[in-house]
Amino acid sequence: MEKHGIEQVNIWRRSYDIPPPVVDTSSEHYPGNDPKYADVPKSELPLTESLKTTKARFLPLWEDEIVPDIKAGKKLVIAAHGNTIRALVQHLDGISEEVICELNVPTGVPLIYDLDENMKPVKHPDAIAPLQGHYLGDQKKIREKIAGVAAQTGPKK
Repeated sequence: MEKHGIEQVNIWRRSYDIPPPVVDTSSEHYPGNDPKYADVPKSELPLTESLKTTKARFLPLWEDEIVPDIKAGKKLVIAAHGNTIRALVQHLDGISEEVICELNVPTGVPLIYDLDENMKPVKHPDAIAPLQGHYLGDQKKIREKIAGVAAQTGPKK
């Protein structure tokens, strides 16, 4: 935030299709410098991403690999970065680009979805709008964690 300022960082964090600047391949933040991505072709590693590009990258995996497993009766856990989770819930819940940009996903809190035979969410009584799935745990603490994510790049007091 020091380099670009909080206002610009919030534009990147809260926009649907405005990515931050491309990361230099010599940077510690470039995925190609992380050993866990050693088997991924460099051409497939993103240099920057917006929520829109994250969704475009993730949805083929969802449709081609995850949905068939669910339809086969498997129970799955998807552990992912907040932007990937936002892309998934945008798809599942039919959330608009404007609304999804304001959605704060609490870190490390399981989000449970029950899906019908058409892979559409079945709304849970504890769902926090605009989601139809529900967070697992103490709902008051979860709402506090959501507020904490929202405040990550908020104005400093």
